Amino acid sequence: MIERHEKRDATQAPPAPGQADPKEIYQANLDAVDLVLWQERWDELSLHLATPAVFRMADYEVRLASDADFVAMSRTLRTSLLRLGANAYHRICRAADWADDRRTRIVGSHRTFILQHGRPLVPPYVSTMPLVFEGGRWRAVGIETEVSNRQVPFVAAGLDATPVWRAKK
Repeated sequence: MIERHEKRDATQAPPAPGQADPKEIYQANLDAVDLVLWQERWDELSLHLATPAVFRMADYEVRLASDADFVAMSRTLRTSLLRLGANAYHRICRAADWADDRRTRIVGSHRTFILQHGRPLVPPYVSTMPLVFEGGRWRAVGIETEVSNRQVPFVAAGLDATPVWRAKK
């Protein structure tokens, strides 16, 4: 069952460090990026994601050097979701906590659901993501996810991507 929550508008100002629960801040970032993705508001992506960053998948490590790299990867993800037949993409925070005493860094995890009329198109998967408060905004500075690029293609042509081998847990 997917937990229901109110999604924040992607343009809303985020809470300052220490003014909200880290899970609320983390979920607000997830919601904002999901909205940007579905509405193709690519110029807003850099409000929520910082570069440089590393995106680690089960089978690839992608180094994102610029906002343009994040946009390229996000466009590829959106195209992949549509090809799968998805009409819903939900990321739900599982846990998040402060990663420093100043409360300017958060590390959290979330579960992703790619759905068609409530039916999963791929098994839900877990990701971990650090957030940092910079320039008056909470921004993701990378992500590590269980999903592979074979299951849900993220890697866009021209990105700095390296295939990786990970032992099964």
